[in-house]
Amino acid sequence: TRAICRDVTERKRAQKELEAREFSYRRLINNIPGAVYRCSNNLNWEMSFLSPAIEEITGFAPAEFLDGSLDYASLVHKDELPYLRETRIELLRQKNFFIIEYRLFHRDGSIRWVYEQGRGNPINESELEGVIFDITDRKLIEQKEAEARKEAEAANLAKSNFLSRMSHELRTPLNSIIGFSKILEMAGLPDKQTHNAQRISNAGNHLLSLINEVLDLSRIEAEGIDTLSKGVKIETLVDEVILLVNPMARERGINITRKACDTPDLRALVDRQHLLQALLNLASNGIKYNRQKGTLSFEVKITSSGRVRIEVRDTGEGIPKDKFSRLFIPFDRLDVEISRPSVEGSGLGLSLTKKLVEAMRGEISFRSELGKGSVFVLEFDQAENDGSASKHCDEIQAHGIESKKPDVFNTGKNNDASLTILYIEDNQDNIELVEQVIEFRERVHMLTAIQGGQGVDLARLHHPDIIFLDFHLPDLNGDEVLQLLQRGESTRNIPVYVLSADAMPKQIERLRGLGVVDYLTKPLDVDFFLAILDERLAKKNNG
Repeated sequence: TRAICRDVTERKRAQKELEAREFSYRRLINNIPGAVYRCSNNLNWEMSFLSPAIEEITGFAPAEFLDGSLDYASLVHKDELPYLRETRIELLRQKNFFIIEYRLFHRDGSIRWVYEQGRGNPINESELEGVIFDITDRKLIEQKEAEARKEAEAANLAKSNFLSRMSHELRTPLNSIIGFSKILEMAGLPDKQTHNAQRISNAGNHLLSLINEVLDLSRIEAEGIDTLSKGVKIETLVDEVILLVNPMARERGINITRKACDTPDLRALVDRQHLLQALLNLASNGIKYNRQKGTLSFEVKITSSGRVRIEVRDTGEGIPKDKFSRLFIPFDRLDVEISRPSVEGSGLGLSLTKKLVEAMRGEISFRSELGKGSVFVLEFDQAENDGSASKHCDEIQAHGIESKKPDVFNTGKNNDASLTILYIEDNQDNIELVEQVIEFRERVHMLTAIQGGQGVDLARLHHPDIIFLDFHLPDLNGDEVLQLLQRGESTRNIPVYVLSADAMPKQIERLRGLGVVDYLTKPLDVDFFLAILDERLAKKNNG
């Protein structure tokens, strides 16, 4: 008997190693949270390998795909299938990985979102291999976030539209109240009647300031604050604030002082208009809540950390410590509880000021002592002295926005030139107001149109020197009228001023970008309106 013996130790060891590697490989595949696959590179994608995770994704076991009783393509949502096939073909043609998100049907009838990443088999081009992950939960979260974002945007749009309408509806009657009372003041009436007209005007302006504060706060909460920060010379801005509040201070016997800054030409990185509004709010409070013949003082300095500090100090009654936490709460009138219920105000000024300061990346703080007064402190980043600061002589506070101030304020009576203006407005009270205003200028004549189309026709026919345009018209909106004027060869160079009760800042900024000379908000500032006419008359006289 013959026997052949062979040593198979190495073979057995190699076989065990192979089995161990295969077990490790399968365990690794099975632990992947997605389904690993290999399939044919055709329209049906018949599976030749599929990990168990596919059952959790689709509800079908791997065997149902592998034995040919079910093809994967049949589960893909019909709206996704053409895109999925085209994308795979194109990326495979480019020999790139493909990454696709699509929907497929689960065994229970529900729709699942999956993320698939794959490529062509580098050894066998007739095959694809890759991995599929269930991303349904992520998609649901994204969908909810998108819906919430859409709802928030719709709510903000509704708020903005409401604020725009309220601005228009509230300002329109005030245009008549304040405008006609101003005309009465200028009409040379007996002192008593002039005084009565001033009282009407003052009450109207007080109501306007309350409306502005409420709308400003609501707008900020709905839209946030857009800021345009640049280097602004702070002492110049403080001087402008003092100039604006001086009449109010004189009425109450308040002395205003400003301590000279040790650093000449000190500039802060701020939005000039927002800082002006914030300082006006603080200065107005410092006057209203001051004692009789008290003092309101301003000081500008540099902190040890290099920031610009503005201090506004009053000698009023001070604020009790137990009220400190409520100081910046909207509509909270602390003065009513303390001792000053007769002081006019809405309780919004400090809340608005805080929002404006923080929007400019500044800080606001205060300290107060009963019987001695309060100090409000603003701090901002210092700006380089690059000449970018706004010039005091070139800008004024008008209509709640920055406007260029005309240089000429004569009556126009001694000028030879005449001026023709076209006012496109559908509200008869507003038309009559402007008609009576221009009676103070002998050589100014007015054409009126109550519809946008009629206004464009009059502009083409008469070539007026200035056009004042309301934006809420019965036939065309203001944008359409402006476009027609700008397209017309005979009208494109006529200066257009918008005169509207819509005082929303985004609307103002948008229209200035469309080429209007300025945006005047109602109620009409009669003095400023006449100054515009005087400037145009002066230009005509000077050739």
